Amino acid sequence: MDRSKIRSLLAFAAICYAVSFISGLITRPEIGTWYAPLVKPSWQPPNWLFAPVWTVFYGLMAVAGWKVWCSPPSKLRTRALCIFGVQLAVNFLWSPVFFSLHQLGLGFFVIAVLALLLLSFISLSWTFVRPAAWLFVPYFVWVCFAMSLNFAVWRLNPQQ
Repeated sequence: MDRSKIRSLLAFAAICYAVSFISGLITRPEIGTWYAPLVKPSWQPPNWLFAPVWTVFYGLMAVAGWKVWCSPPSKLRTRALCIFGVQLAVNFLWSPVFFSLHQLGLGFFVIAVLALLLLSFISLSWTFVRPAAWLFVPYFVWVCFAMSLNFAVWRLNPQQ
């Protein structure tokens, strides 16, 4: 692998993990204070599981974006990279909406938009760089699970 490819992979990883780190900074203080007393469904995973799972998904996300970046220039590539950027921004937006603003319903809307963006990225990248599409599949499944969890928490806590 040449140096430019290594640099671009590192750039994708740095951007994705920066989003992860900042999201974690936003989320962490709210877990033990605001989030802890909320009613949650019985099927919610333990809180400690979220950080390692998201760490893996941000890595998969970085590699997927990088694989699209490394593909030959085309309109499809440009669209996929735009969707990648928008999904990353929407992914970031969810934490302050849900945890900082305590907007459970709006959080559900944001995560639903994220799921649609992920599905768009998967279907578009499937046409020209399938490994990138496959790398987003576990992330999409997790976001659908998180969307269900967001919805359940919202419904179980109507006062929020």
